[in-house]
Amino acid sequence: MEWIARPSGTKSALYTVTWTGSQFIAVGSLGKTVTSTDGSQWTLRPSGVSNYLSCVTSHEDTLIATGGDGIITSSDGTNWTSTYSEPRTPVWGVSWAGDRYIAVGNKGVMLVSKNGMDWDPLKSGTLHGLSMVIKRDSQFVLIGRKGLILTSTDGETWNGQTTDTTEDLWGIAFANNRYVVVANGGTILTSPDGENWETQILPDVHHFRGVIWNGNIFLAVGWRGLIFTSPDGQTWTRENSGIRKGLGGACWDGSKFVAVGEGGTIVESQCS
Repeated sequence: MEWIARPSGTKSALYTVTWTGSQFIAVGSLGKTVTSTDGSQWTLRPSGVSNYLSCVTSHEDTLIATGGDGIITSSDGTNWTSTYSEPRTPVWGVSWAGDRYIAVGNKGVMLVSKNGMDWDPLKSGTLHGLSMVIKRDSQFVLIGRKGLILTSTDGETWNGQTTDTTEDLWGIAFANNRYVVVANGGTILTSPDGENWETQILPDVHHFRGVIWNGNIFLAVGWRGLIFTSPDGQTWTRENSGIRKGLGGACWDGSKFVAVGEGGTIVESQCS
């Protein structure tokens, strides 16, 4: 794949990006938010917060972003409203989990919302930092710091799973009956059921920060311009991103990948 750098309109780090079906939304440090309809031309948008935004997700007409000031919500990516704020309680990740949003963060923080506006706390049973949760069929899988993986059948009662890594886990995806988790130190974990995990460490690889599935391949991104692809989550190929800036997240719009990172970095690639 050939990756093309695009101007973002900001020098602030961008930590993640999502595709809503009609536009890309990327968020990052200092509350920076940028949007694009094509992945090439980007517009800086006000978020209403000055602290970092670490994650953004979309479902139907609702956008949710999380960060150091809590949670903000938008219907268009331009006008944002604070919907949860608790001093000294950063919220790091959020996802749509079938019938609810689940947001997670520092010291085991877990919040749930049906509409993205009203948030209720849940007990995660841990004080570890939590990165992200996904739901597949009737199973929730939650990842976090120091190799933490929790599973649940109802999203409320969580059970710890055993892995052979203590690296911080940052991204998770599911496809072809396999969970794929990426972590610090070039670590990749895979599992068919969320309970039995295998670990591989890619040689000469720095920290991963995110992973997605586009319908054909997994794509993982990370420090120093890392981009790896895999058809099955087990055999990985390093791509030439053409950059040295760290990448924090990526998404797919149906025809191309877009990845974002340090210094306002945005790269896009066509994929057959």
